Amino acid sequence: MFKCNKCTFLYLFWLCVAYSLGLVACGWDAEPEVVTPIKIAVLAPLSDDFGVLGQSVRNGAVLAIDEWNQRGGLLGRPIEVILNDTYCDYETAAEVANDVIDQGARFIIGGVCSDASIAISEVVLSRDALQISPATTTARLTMNTSGRVKARVFRACFTDAAQASAMAKFSVARFSAERAAILYADDSSYGATLADAFEERFVEEGGEIVARGTYDSEDSEGLSLVLEDVSATSPELLYLPGYAEIVNNVIIQARMRGITATVLGSDGWNGPQLDLEAANQSYFATHYTNSDPRSAVQSWIQLYQGKFIADPDALATLTYDTANILLSAIQAAGTTDNATVVQMLTATKFDVVSGPLAFDAFHDPVKPVVILKVQGGQFNYVDRVVP
Repeated sequence: MFKCNKCTFLYLFWLCVAYSLGLVACGWDAEPEVVTPIKIAVLAPLSDDFGVLGQSVRNGAVLAIDEWNQRGGLLGRPIEVILNDTYCDYETAAEVANDVIDQGARFIIGGVCSDASIAISEVVLSRDALQISPATTTARLTMNTSGRVKARVFRACFTDAAQASAMAKFSVARFSAERAAILYADDSSYGATLADAFEERFVEEGGEIVARGTYDSEDSEGLSLVLEDVSATSPELLYLPGYAEIVNNVIIQARMRGITATVLGSDGWNGPQLDLEAANQSYFATHYTNSDPRSAVQSWIQLYQGKFIADPDALATLTYDTANILLSAIQAAGTTDNATVVQMLTATKFDVVSGPLAFDAFHDPVKPVVILKVQGGQFNYVDRVVP
């Protein structure tokens, strides 16, 4: 017994001598391998008037990334989140984007506001990084001024043109409408883009635009004249793309002037600012609703409530989807090489909470648009329409 222990000791002694000479490895002295995390930047307005938006972005991204880390991470590596505040400012967003890339992040989720998102996209293209915005709907995010697609810039939300097209398609199918009028604020490029897309699709569907005009939200007399012109055309539908705090008065004034047309709106209506009494029986397009009966939506609500003791909003949901789309593409690519991940993004159909989607040639998602009805003091789910 003694001899066996002595032999064992001598064997281990000479084994470690050999290890010290670099001939073999001595197991108990080997240092554990350091696994470098994959850094994902989440950029959003986190302060000032838009801080509530950033909070939703943070919640959605962190919830998704935590789930991935609990399952073992990405490509066998942990995921590290770099969260930073872009405000809704072009210069700040550009500076922040450069900073997170300097820290080693080659993938960016964000931004939210158009100016900040466009600034990030320009940095991304100059720094060999990749961006997916959860909520920027302007066409200028994924397209440059020459009309060419930005190579490593994507969005997970539908575009302004897509939602307007879906609303036109829905309105013809739902109401068999043939006559529509369009009004939008004269200083709103958002409203103009939506108006153009709605008109184009409505005419394609066999309808006629009987009146189209703009208004100054602060000029009550001018608005009155515009609404008189609309009333004279007896439209079946009145499309009012814009933001809730502005369209409220337009709807009220339209009803006062006897316009009985069904009123239709855009995703800018989706907020607490909308006058639910004035907009009663109206319809509008949006990205997501908790009243969607699909099981994926209801499971998501329970998950979010369990973490934050609150209901998820559209922005939190879109960001959760964005993170899962990005991480799934990286995992499927088997590498963090941006060019390979881009190929995977453009070749894959993703099934996420806000609905199944696939990216088109312009890096915009082809996905359903949610239609809600304002009724009984709340927003009620009506349909999901693919543009």
